[in-house]
Amino acid sequence: MGSLSSAIMKEGREQGLEQQVMIPDKIREMIRIYKDWSGFPNDRTAIFYSQARFMADYEDSLPWEGSFECYCPVYQDLTPRQLRGYFAWRTKARQGDFGPIPMSAACIYVYELLNGIGASSPEETVEKLLAFESGYCQKYGELQLQSDLRDWMLGYAVIHHVSPDLLCKGSLAEIDKPFLILRNPGDYSYDEVFRTLSPHTSRKVMVSQTFTREPDLTSRVYVNVWRRISNMRIDNRSVFRRCFGVRTAHSWEPMRNAVYYPPVTFMDLEYRFSAIRGYRCKCGVWKEMRYQDYNFQGKTFRKDLQEALLCILSRELNIPEKKPQPMPPGYEWLEPIVLEALKEEKQRPSVPPEAAD
Repeated sequence: MGSLSSAIMKEGREQGLEQQVMIPDKIREMIRIYKDWSGFPNDRTAIFYSQARFMADYEDSLPWEGSFECYCPVYQDLTPRQLRGYFAWRTKARQGDFGPIPMSAACIYVYELLNGIGASSPEETVEKLLAFESGYCQKYGELQLQSDLRDWMLGYAVIHHVSPDLLCKGSLAEIDKPFLILRNPGDYSYDEVFRTLSPHTSRKVMVSQTFTREPDLTSRVYVNVWRRISNMRIDNRSVFRRCFGVRTAHSWEPMRNAVYYPPVTFMDLEYRFSAIRGYRCKCGVWKEMRYQDYNFQGKTFRKDLQEALLCILSRELNIPEKKPQPMPPGYEWLEPIVLEALKEEKQRPSVPPEAAD
């Protein structure tokens, strides 16, 4: 695709362009902002912000046509014809009608909102981003854009101190749920806890004879045991902490990979998104505090704990394993807990895990 600047230079040479597509004066004036920019000629974000403010109330009716693909797109990446098509699409999008348009073009709408264009308050901005998530990303299966949008919404909310309750109307409601379930398993159903534990359980346990022959009983015992031991302290650390580590702070960029024109400096602030996730800005340096799911600290402990559970259940249910392993040393404390959980689950009426409390 030709850039906006090259398209304008060709405009006088190409025969019939004006007859084919009429370029409104407003779009011509927006183009001049790019051509006449004298502050930071290479700063795409500053130019985009200036143009977006200028075009904030513009509407069009010429439908979008064709394809468009661009990384971090801005207005000058569109031809005049594409610009009209984009603004016609935006006119309807602002009314809640998210018709089909290439993802790269739709990104421009998101960038406008992140820069405060098209909404009267931070809360309204988040509401419109949530509407875009459901009306465009989910409707057309744009999963990568939805993932980016989730990060940008969170960054926007942190910068503008928007209530986490508003954010949790969309996909961000699930962002910390796995860790909340693992840390407070008694607050969630058997099915939720088991589905959350499963990805962190060794394949050896999940495909064992014991777990495959008695899937309902063993899954419920597993959850029952985790509920009993997650907050138990061993060597001055809870079992949850020994398995999944602690929250750590790391560098964070609130609008990474977005076309975003930030203020000159960010104010110092602290923002608590959930019980296990928070953000801090100090002297312009951002930090995010959360559990790092790619760097769990207790893999060995977790593996031994699960294998000890398997050994006990295999023996008690009289289901021999193809390659039986001895009880890991140091886990004798687990046996009475497993036996009590097994007794309790055997006495419980047979109910599918998802139907149980």
